[in-house]
Amino acid sequence: MNTLLTSAAHRPALAALAACLLATALPATAQIKRWVDERGVVHYSDALPTRTAPGTQVESIAPVPPLSAADQAAADARLQKYRDDLAQPARPAASAASAAAAPQAGASAPRPDDQSCAAQWQRYNAAYACMDGYRLKGGGVRPEAFDKCPVVAQPSCPPP
Repeated sequence: MNTLLTSAAHRPALAALAACLLATALPATAQIKRWVDERGVVHYSDALPTRTAPGTQVESIAPVPPLSAADQAAADARLQKYRDDLAQPARPAASAASAAAAPQAGASAPRPDDQSCAAQWQRYNAAYACMDGYRLKGGGVRPEAFDKCPVVAQPSCPPP
């Protein structure tokens, strides 16, 4: 064993070194600071800004307490429900495409060059119906819907 580190003369120095290391390791959470720069951009950091404009106020943000066991369990349940919703297979695209291609009662598909309000709404409604097969419970749409269905912006004119 090394006699330099175990000698009685070095023990107080080692104890002081150990105390310093322990003191620097105790603050496990850094204090978060918030400030707005001269361009109006809000910054959050655990370090003070290197340069600030005169009059810049740096605020300390209170640390957020950890989640309780009940809150953590509720969050885990919501995450699992979301994953289950994503794992559900999409309805067959053929039925969605046929529903979108089917003209509305008594109407035929509008010509591509027809920009009338009624034609815009008919194209929009057909695209919306095509997306129905890809909708999730929470209101989202599966990404593959955008490969299978046309993306049509909602018309700015009032519906017919």
